Amino acid sequence: MSIKEAAEYLGVSKTSLRRWTNDGRLACVRVGSRQERRFRKEDLDLFVDYQGTVSTSRASSTDAGRRTTSGHISIYFHHADEQWAMLRPYLEACAAYGRPLVYVYDDGREDLVRSMVLALAPELDPGDEDQVRIVPASQVYVRGGHFDVQATLDFMHSAILSMRARGFTDGVITGETNWYMGRGSGVENFPEYEARLNGLLEDHPSVAVICQYDLSTMNGAVIFDSLFSHPIIQSREGLASGLRDR
Repeated sequence: MSIKEAAEYLGVSKTSLRRWTNDGRLACVRVGSRQERRFRKEDLDLFVDYQGTVSTSRASSTDAGRRTTSGHISIYFHHADEQWAMLRPYLEACAAYGRPLVYVYDDGREDLVRSMVLALAPELDPGDEDQVRIVPASQVYVRGGHFDVQATLDFMHSAILSMRARGFTDGVITGETNWYMGRGSGVENFPEYEARLNGLLEDHPSVAVICQYDLSTMNGAVIFDSLFSHPIIQSREGLASGLRDR
């Protein structure tokens, strides 16, 4: 669709579409010498269903911004600026609506992660573990230098149940994945974990689990597998459905 057709389909202005594509929230394809935007119907529908920012007759809620994408999501970035730009809406939603956040960081990055969470969402208190848990990868993914699929799934399930026990119906769990490149034992089973996580989240559809992939460090095989194991993928080009659903 052209930008005019897409705007009419969503019931929004062309200016809104330009803004959403510029900040990476909506996928589009650039064509021709003028790099004009073209949109796929399935990407527009995905944006409405998951992003929850279109407050029109096609949207399920007029509370723009209250919903962010939930489910099993992979984000792909080339550098830190892209990484935090993609995470920012989730952090802001946690702050604005009191949602809990669990952040699993690559070892050695705790101070940076705490400072970025506070900078992007000042209302979040990284010192309040009822609201924010910041945990090293060595306590989640590679305990004792070994990656165990079931133990990691158990951590995710426990984190979700903890949210529910404290009265939250939704929340955000996000994990950095550069630990994978350390090649501890069992890391070859990481794709199996990602696939099985989809089954766990079927029982908790309002929780967002965001797996972070650094394109500057991850190898191509891992990236390829991740495109098939995540129902939702996001890059600087915007939000799209994963390859498993195509």
